[in-house]
Order: sequence, then structure tokens, then C-alpha cells
Amino acid sequence: STLCWMKAGLPADAWRRPDTQLYVFEAEVFGE
Repeated sequence: STLCWMKAGLPADAWRRPDTQLYVFEAEVFGE
């Protein structure tokens, strides 16, 4: 719920909707 609302700007219950698609990714961030 928090991820939908705070990060994606969606309603908190968006993940429960049958037409919602969630994508998972990882990133390695480099910096000096």
C-alpha cells in the first residue's frame, strides 16, 4: 500500500486491482 501511494502516486489499494501489473527491478549505482 505504501509503495503504491508514496512511490508511484497511485491509490493505496492499486495493487489489489486485477488489471494492475507490477514490475520488479534492481540497480547497482556507482559514484565517486
